[in-house]
Amino acid sequence: MFTTVKNRSKILWKYICSCCSSSKKTTQKEPEVRIPLEDVTEPISLEIEIPKEEKPKPVVEESAERTEVVEKVSEDLGQNITEADEKPNSVLDYVGDLPGCKEQQEAQKTCESNDQERRIEAVETPEKPVEIIQETNIPSAEYPDPDIMERLATMDIQEIISYYLEDYFFKQTTDTERIIDADRDTDTQKTEYPVPAIEESLQNREPVKKESTELAVPIKDAVADTDSGSESESDSESESDNKPKFRHMSLILADRHIYFKAKLEKAIRKKKIFWLLRAEHIDESMRRRGWIQKISFTFDAKARDSRYLDPDSGLELKLSYSVKPSLIWSYRHYPYSIVEQDQMMNSYTNTDCFTTKFGLCVNLKNADKFFPRCYDLADKKGRMLFTDDFMKTAAYSIIKWVVRRNSSPVQAEETTRNGCVAPISVNVILMAFMVCKMLMIPSINKDIDKKIKAMDPDWTEYLEGYYQLIHAGAEIKNSATYAEPCRQVLDKIQAKLPQLDIDTGRNIWILKRAALSGGRDIICMDRVKKIIKFVQSHDSRHVEKKWVIQKYIERPFLIYNTKFDMRQFFLVTAWNPLTIWYYKENYICMSSQPFNLENLDNSIHLCNRPVQMQFKNCPTRHPELPEDNVWSNRKLQEYLCMIGAENVWKDVMVPGIKKIIYQTMQVSQNKVTHRKNSFDIYGADFMFSENFNPWLIEINSRPDMSSPTAVTGVIFESILEDTIKVIIDRKKDPNCDIGAYELIKKQP
Repeated sequence: MFTTVKNRSKILWKYICSCCSSSKKTTQKEPEVRIPLEDVTEPISLEIEIPKEEKPKPVVEESAERTEVVEKVSEDLGQNITEADEKPNSVLDYVGDLPGCKEQQEAQKTCESNDQERRIEAVETPEKPVEIIQETNIPSAEYPDPDIMERLATMDIQEIISYYLEDYFFKQTTDTERIIDADRDTDTQKTEYPVPAIEESLQNREPVKKESTELAVPIKDAVADTDSGSESESDSESESDNKPKFRHMSLILADRHIYFKAKLEKAIRKKKIFWLLRAEHIDESMRRRGWIQKISFTFDAKARDSRYLDPDSGLELKLSYSVKPSLIWSYRHYPYSIVEQDQMMNSYTNTDCFTTKFGLCVNLKNADKFFPRCYDLADKKGRMLFTDDFMKTAAYSIIKWVVRRNSSPVQAEETTRNGCVAPISVNVILMAFMVCKMLMIPSINKDIDKKIKAMDPDWTEYLEGYYQLIHAGAEIKNSATYAEPCRQVLDKIQAKLPQLDIDTGRNIWILKRAALSGGRDIICMDRVKKIIKFVQSHDSRHVEKKWVIQKYIERPFLIYNTKFDMRQFFLVTAWNPLTIWYYKENYICMSSQPFNLENLDNSIHLCNRPVQMQFKNCPTRHPELPEDNVWSNRKLQEYLCMIGAENVWKDVMVPGIKKIIYQTMQVSQNKVTHRKNSFDIYGADFMFSENFNPWLIEINSRPDMSSPTAVTGVIFESILEDTIKVIIDRKKDPNCDIGAYELIKKQP
């Protein structure tokens, strides 16, 4: 049951001594641990003579022995050590060219110089412990036998620990930091030996009967205690003899890095090394799966610049050879040329075609049913198309005004707002007909066609009349004369314009930077001349500084008269065949002010959280609205049920969102560069019209998860955990739990 040194083979002892940073086997016979249990009142300590450490022999450069060792290590580890040492730091070269990275490199150099100064001070003051252990015994002439390595590959961590530490676990020391106290508060002192057998024994320890004379204590079942004599003799005799008996004793750990070293070696063999850069909540999820984090400035950093973190003990271990991570998770996009094919990475290249406002403007120019029409104002042709669209929208607004004004009394009352404005000429209706005839409708009727042909249009007068009618509340003389022709034209327009229902007639457009996010530099405007003048005065040659303009949804679905938009996450794991995963949990962001089309302030019309955090909530808004302006999709469903639209979510909203995401990715499929071991999470922003139809606003790459709220914090953690399930767990088990993800569609 209890293994002793005398039963071990010579090669096994040689390998264990090598792992324990010792290259010389002791000749003293090691006794079995036998502990008498009679009249013991003091904590028991175990003494085992440990072989003295011997510095590793230096490896001679360019020698035949070194060449043989390198070939042996390369064969066992599956990588070329010589090539790893000579490989250029390509990621560092790439990152160094990005904006803001030179400062990080200078800071890194400063930290390295400070570390060097600390090491010099540590030499002068040897009593200060060293935090990082430099591992040097791997690429040496004493590399372990392949048969032993094959046996280790089939063991779990607990078996490896017994394999390493069975006769090296106890030693006499006065270092109080290495003593495990079972009764000490766990908040102030963590257990430094995370083997489940010890934790179980701490919970199930029983007092030992005095009649027992001797008990052989296995290493993994030993526990620590400082109050071994506190139980009375009568209490001890009342316990059952059949239960396991443990004696409270002080455990003295050997070098803690041995446990982590075994764990690290197993992770390297199984390719479970990961590297993170600003990725919250990922590290804990990966460690639960047996992965170990590589800590370095770049993911392909050399051995001298890399450390491996053990969160259980706070230990950081350095190896003398480079290890490539199998998973790279970063907020940056890296080119495929600096990543090896078998490395997983949360990035695709050439995604600007749908992750920027300019890319969506170009790729979705024909998606009128779910993407509000959009134009590139940096291009002369784009400015002309926008001007034509503005004139058309003004014409449709005039025609709709005439129809409403001469329909039911309620609709007529909606068009009358300011009786103090002087009436405008009926020619504004004829000019609206002219615009429709020029751009869409060849013929209205003979009489109106003759009047239009005889007109000499003044477009400045036309726009001023439109502004007076729609924005100032003026009247049109004898508008009833053209009521019936306006109805006929409106019917023809509605059949050809799917976006007609999102407009109220105010012709509001939203001006955006081509490649910025977070609501930066977004302005709502409703005058065509002011828009063109503004763009010309703020024009720039940089792509991210260029402007796109998009039609504003003037008739949105509101919650308690407040505008909102929805953030919908989705995951792409392949582009060929296209594989998209829809995330069922999402949230909505609300405005801090009541909805109002006459006031174009950003506090009313932009729902981005970075924008709304700059404003205070309106004191007169509905009390059911949240203070942080964030709702979950479940809260939205409750609101829909309250207003009598309980089936809208599953019948209209969700199917529409899935269809829009898939069609948008299909349009971009041939532009994105496919890579087999890549994946990425995207955040799409949607608005809903009055009839609950979803409209895509934009798609964000690397969606912001840095400032969570009570609602979003739970979603952020769950989506990252579920993403790990899809990209890692599902590789081994296609039927495993994938959390809140749902496969939208996979191309055959």
